[in-house]
Amino acid sequence: MTEVRVPTLGESVTEATVATWFKKPGDAVQADEMLCELETDKVTVEVPAPTAGTLGEIIAAEGETVGVDALLATINAGEAAAAAPKAAAAPAGASASAAAVDVMVPTLGESVTEATVSTWFKQVGDTVAQDEMLCELETDKVSVEVPSPAAGVLTEIIAAEGATVDASAKLGVISSGEGATAAAAPAAAPAPAQAAATALSRTFTPEECAPIASRPATVIGGGAALGRVGGGNVVATPGGDRRVRGLAKSASAIDQTACASIISESLHDIGVIPTWEELLMPVLKSIGEMWELRECGIEVEHVLSTAVQVELSAFSFKTATQASRGTVLLGALAGDDHQLPLWAVGAALAEQGIRFVHLGGGLPLESLSDVISRIGPSGVFLWSQLQGSADADRLDGLPSLRPNPRIVIGGPGWRNAPPRGVHVADSLGGAVALMSEIIAD
Repeated sequence: MTEVRVPTLGESVTEATVATWFKKPGDAVQADEMLCELETDKVTVEVPAPTAGTLGEIIAAEGETVGVDALLATINAGEAAAAAPKAAAAPAGASASAAAVDVMVPTLGESVTEATVSTWFKQVGDTVAQDEMLCELETDKVSVEVPSPAAGVLTEIIAAEGATVDASAKLGVISSGEGATAAAAPAAAPAPAQAAATALSRTFTPEECAPIASRPATVIGGGAALGRVGGGNVVATPGGDRRVRGLAKSASAIDQTACASIISESLHDIGVIPTWEELLMPVLKSIGEMWELRECGIEVEHVLSTAVQVELSAFSFKTATQASRGTVLLGALAGDDHQLPLWAVGAALAEQGIRFVHLGGGLPLESLSDVISRIGPSGVFLWSQLQGSADADRLDGLPSLRPNPRIVIGGPGWRNAPPRGVHVADSLGGAVALMSEIIAD
């Protein structure tokens, strides 16, 4: 007999709730086949079978709260061979009244001609309900979940995971009708958001920093739990790790609490700059691409942007209580109200022990000059998002002090060459490094 226990749930997570059992006592299971799904306040965790055999006893029923390493169930090894043929025999024994229904690639969007099969949620022989999700496709712009066109049994998978299919391809076959019977094996949920992102250097290119407010994304269909969206198109994040995919799907599901939880966890796990460059920027960029494709869904952008601002500001002020070096002013000039990059810079400065004052967006140059004269900051960081909205020439009119504050500008919206002594940051990390350098001096 083999025990099935609660796996590691993540740093600082000590308990979970059993959400769904995909198997019942007596069912044959294969090694690594999903047995159940656990939910915490931060992640969804799938529990695989540690060995092949027959599910013996379920110790923790659905709805129960369990701790790390708690006993969930037992597996009687060596009995799968006897049980498996019974499950496999059902499709072959289906009566002549069962009709074959093709599962086809759905509409992928304008100008999208092919997709990659990323995940099958069902296996051959599984019972499926009409509109239940069968598989997920990915393109370079969107992720598309494919629902079952009819109730019945999945009898054939034609396009395996990893296969590239065109817009008119057949993915599988459903046997539908009174004769369609098979042993049920409920689907495993898509992978949860969990592993921390690896910090990569990324610059503020115009493509990545295009106006956030004019580049939202959308989801068509109902939302579900953390990291999962049921039906329709969701924000695609090709090449993203599980945390990136979880944030994108949570935003698509209009689950602001889940978005905030993922962002908060990332800030504490890997820090501000890696979170901005490796988690937030890829998702915001994908949201922009969805907007360009479908021109709808501004609510998704608002949900994510609000969660980002709330978590960055909370992290900033909590960390700033220990900041003791210098003072940096943060702002965006009149005509531009984009503030997410300002909150990111503020959080990264506070993380390094540098004080900051967030002046917000739409700031008149005269007001900025007045604040500089009044408090004599160590540095000033100015962001411009909207193309051509800020004239770098005008910065020559900022007041002169002894010592002069270091002026750093960033973003794709600046026009004209900056005056002598004004520095240009090409990334969040670059902006923070320039400020840290002058304060260290």
